[in-house]
Amino acid sequence: MFENIFLKYDQRLQIPFYCLSLISIPCSAQWNDSFQDGDFRDSPRWFGDTSHFEVNAGGQLHLNAPAVTAKSYLVTSSGITSSAEWNFKVHLDFNPSSTNHAKVYLMSDMSVLDSSLNGYYLKIGGTEDNIALYKQTGLTGTSLMTGRSGMLNAATNQLSVRVTRTSSGEWTVSCDTTGQTNYLTLGNVVDSTYWFSAYFGVQCIYTSTRSTRFYFDDFEVKGKTSNDTIPPRVGMFMIVNDSALHLNFSEAIKTEDLHNLSNFKTETVIIKSIDVADGRNIRVLFSGILPCKDPVSMHVSGLHDMAGNQIKDTTFSVSYCPGEIFDIIITEIMADPDPPVLLQNTEYLELYNKSGITLNLENWTLQVGNTIKKFPAFEMLPESFLIVCAGGTCSQFPNKPCLDILSSSELNNSGEYTAIRNAKNELIHWIEYSDSWYGDDLKKNGGWSLE
Repeated sequence: MFENIFLKYDQRLQIPFYCLSLISIPCSAQWNDSFQDGDFRDSPRWFGDTSHFEVNAGGQLHLNAPAVTAKSYLVTSSGITSSAEWNFKVHLDFNPSSTNHAKVYLMSDMSVLDSSLNGYYLKIGGTEDNIALYKQTGLTGTSLMTGRSGMLNAATNQLSVRVTRTSSGEWTVSCDTTGQTNYLTLGNVVDSTYWFSAYFGVQCIYTSTRSTRFYFDDFEVKGKTSNDTIPPRVGMFMIVNDSALHLNFSEAIKTEDLHNLSNFKTETVIIKSIDVADGRNIRVLFSGILPCKDPVSMHVSGLHDMAGNQIKDTTFSVSYCPGEIFDIIITEIMADPDPPVLLQNTEYLELYNKSGITLNLENWTLQVGNTIKKFPAFEMLPESFLIVCAGGTCSQFPNKPCLDILSSSELNNSGEYTAIRNAKNELIHWIEYSDSWYGDDLKKNGGWSLE
C-alpha cells in the first residue's frame, strides 16, 4: 500500500511510439526474437513473471515454473496494429485442455495480462482443442473466430502460427500443425474495435504437471503502428516513503526510457535506481531522504510512448511529510446530536490542520475508544478544517470537506478516548472528552457540541 502524499499533476503531456516520425499517419515497424542470444531480457526486453521462464539450450523461450496450478506471462513492447503480420512457433508438449493451454496476446494496451485490458489474443488449446481468436474488453474475452475442433487433440503439438490484420480490420488466422511453414487458413473475421497496442505477450495457464511443458520461438511481428500523435504525460505521483516515489504515466512508456536514469533528475536528492512495474508505473528510489518543508524539484524528460511521441519536459515538487505531533488537532466533538439544536443531527468530529503544509491522511488512523478507523487518501490543506462523520451523513456538511468513516453512535455520549495517529502509527493528537465539559445540564442532554 502506498502511503502519504498523493498528488495529481495536470500539465498536458503525451505518449511514445516505435517509429522515429511524429507525423500523424501510421508508421511502419517490426521486431523479432528468436532467442539466439540466450536471453529474453534484452533486445527486445520481455518482462512479467521473469522467474518462471528461461531460454533453453535449444534457443527457445521455455516455461520453467514451480509445479503448482497457476498462470505465468511475459510481455514485450509492441505497438503494431494495422497491415500487420504476427508469426511465431508454439510447442505444447501435452494434449491441451481447459486447465492447460496458452494465450498469445497480439495486441494489448496493458502490460499485466491478468489485469483489465483491451486487445486481442489467440487461445491455443482449451476444451475444443483448437485455436481461436479472441477480443478482450476489460476482463471479458469474446470469441471472434474458432478453428477446427480437435485439431490439437494430440499428445504433443508443434505449431507454426501466422495471423494477419488488414488496415480495414480483417483478421486471418493460419497454422501449420507440423511446425513448418505450410500454412492452412483456419478462418477469417472482421473486427476493428481496437487500433491501439502497447504490448505483445504470452500467457501460460497450467496445472502442476504441465508447468515446464510450454515452448515459444521465432517471433516475427511487422506492420504499422496505431495513429497515435498524442504524447504521454505524468498522470500522478505518490510518495511511498521517505526515500521512494511512485510515478504513473497516462500510457505505456518504452521500457528502455524508463530504465535510463538521465530522464529523471532532482536538484538535491540523488536517484539511486528505478523499479519498473510495467510501462505505466515505476518506483523511483532515492539514496537520501526526501525533505518535508523544503520540497525537491523533480524533472522528467526524454520519455517516449510506444508510438515514439515524446513527453513534454515536466517539473513537479516532491516532499515527504508524515505528520508530527499536534500538526492536526481535534477542535470539535458532536457526540450527542439528538435532539438537534441548530447543528447537524449526526455525530461528527472536526479536525484542523495547523501544520502549515498539506498532509495526506492515507493510512492515518482515528481511534475512538477501542475502535480504530483508517483514513482514505485525502489531502488536508494547511489551515483547513475536515469533518469526520458517520456513513452517509457528509451531505449535511455541504460547505466543508468531509469523510464519513465513523459508524453511527460511535462517539459515546458520556465521554471517550479519541486519538489520531499518522501512517507510522505516531500519536498526533488525543483527547478524552467528558459530558461534564458541557457545564450545563440542558446542553448535556443533546444537540450541543464540545469545542
